[in-house]
Amino acid sequence: MTPEAQILIQAPTGSAGFRADQITIAWEPHIPPPPPHAADRLESQWNLCRQEAAAKGVTLFNGPITQLLAAHPDPSNPEHLQLTLAPSDYKTFIITRMRDRAWFEQNAPAVMARALGNSALLSHHRHALFGIRSAKVSAYSHRAHLIGGVLERLATPDFPASPAGMISHLLLELSEEAALAPHELEGQPDAPRLLAVAHDHHLGQPEAIWSWPTRIPLDQIAPRLADAEHSGALILEQGPLSPLHQASLTPIARLAFDLWSQASRR
Repeated sequence: MTPEAQILIQAPTGSAGFRADQITIAWEPHIPPPPPHAADRLESQWNLCRQEAAAKGVTLFNGPITQLLAAHPDPSNPEHLQLTLAPSDYKTFIITRMRDRAWFEQNAPAVMARALGNSALLSHHRHALFGIRSAKVSAYSHRAHLIGGVLERLATPDFPASPAGMISHLLLELSEEAALAPHELEGQPDAPRLLAVAHDHHLGQPEAIWSWPTRIPLDQIAPRLADAEHSGALILEQGPLSPLHQASLTPIARLAFDLWSQASRR
């Protein structure tokens, strides 16, 4: 049976995760345009998505994002990580991975966008915080997940194509979703640490999983979670998950909690 989430690469055993200075990003700025048959399919499916959203009173926007091409140890230093990233857009991700995956897998697999999720497991001492996703989100409603989102387009003034750009995006997500300020988080070089890059098979999406300890208790953060995306919060103590909590977490959240628990016990 295929696991719900699979680790693509993780930090070396015995470490708390990759520091920012242990991560190298190779940016591939030029992605070939889709062939005509795939471009037509993208547009027709996107128009259907927009029509369905409009019927529900929702406006669906396209936007620039970052996709993962590869993740592997740095050839010059196995304790360092190299991520190969490239531009994409939300439309291509939604259509090729979530709405019309079977058609693209069979007819245009090279067009499929591996949009990179960029999320943090927030922790304080032996406890970790998850946001319970609201009924308004597109996937995993009512399940508890990390705080973050799809990585916006790198190689821009706000988000350079570097680990600093990924962390800047993460800070933006933490500010928007949990009203967290930088001074409420532990700082570099100790934090944040990249625990792993994993793949969610249901979404067809890779996720960069960061561990970021907070300087304030998690019960002070939980009430701040944005109502637009969350219906509540879940705080768990480090250790084995009960069957109930196993079922309440998304696959990536379960994986992140296990990796964090292992790293915290070292």
